[in-house]
Amino acid sequence: MKNLDYKDNELEIKFLLKLLNNLSPTDDTYQYLMNELLIYVYTSYENFLKKILVFLFADAKQNFKYNPFLIEHNLWGIVNNEEKKFMVPKGKIEDLKVNFPLIKESYFIDELSAIDTLILARNSFAHTGQNNATLEQILNAYLTSKYIIKYLDFCYVTSTDIERSNLQSTQLFLKNLVNHTEGCIKSIKEDNFSPNMKAFDCHYKKYISFKNSGIFDFNSDLSDLFLEENFIFLSNYAGKPVGTFVGKLDSLKSLLYLKAFKVNDKDNLKPRDILVILD
Repeated sequence: MKNLDYKDNELEIKFLLKLLNNLSPTDDTYQYLMNELLIYVYTSYENFLKKILVFLFADAKQNFKYNPFLIEHNLWGIVNNEEKKFMVPKGKIEDLKVNFPLIKESYFIDELSAIDTLILARNSFAHTGQNNATLEQILNAYLTSKYIIKYLDFCYVTSTDIERSNLQSTQLFLKNLVNHTEGCIKSIKEDNFSPNMKAFDCHYKKYISFKNSGIFDFNSDLSDLFLEENFIFLSNYAGKPVGTFVGKLDSLKSLLYLKAFKVNDKDNLKPRDILVILD
């Protein structure tokens, strides 16, 4: 199934970023352009949420087992006449967890609070005319929204049951791997691992099992992440420096972050960082 078609405002956002990239905060038009960017980023996210909610509700409309639960819902009117009905979908993280519970399984669920900052800033601007978000926060929220959109579109629109199951298995594997290894490393006082240590072998065996069964093949964007060279450190660490292992683990986490958000650090963004991704 194709990705949902919604107005992503990418052209407008690129144009504003190009202007902001050549300005300093002291320029007269800087704040005005930031306000415009805030609105375009927010409406892009809102447009997607409305589209996916209408899509899912329309799908449920065809499935009569849901009708008793949905009959009083105000989305009926929008499904029947999407172009003429108005709806402001709730987009904060806690609302997403209710409407799209699979978001709770995201490996990066704790990284998504920037979307709340975006919504609060937009609401403040709409009601008071004051934009209390910094440019870095707006850019962070933009990349966060793009991740959320891609994640929800995959989980609820384009993926098969098997692909969703593979995503769930992959995320659980990564969470267990990182949490367990980091917890063990904190308790090790020596510079080198014990020659007899086998604490992380289970993760490498799980990785090989998943790789051989094709579980990691559900998303081509992650193909580089799951190369064996990125996980081999889990099999040959006994007796070797702990620092070397930590470096390999940090490299894996950084690569995963880069695959998800297209940048190394969402908290220190400049307009040119986003332009590189969009161009």
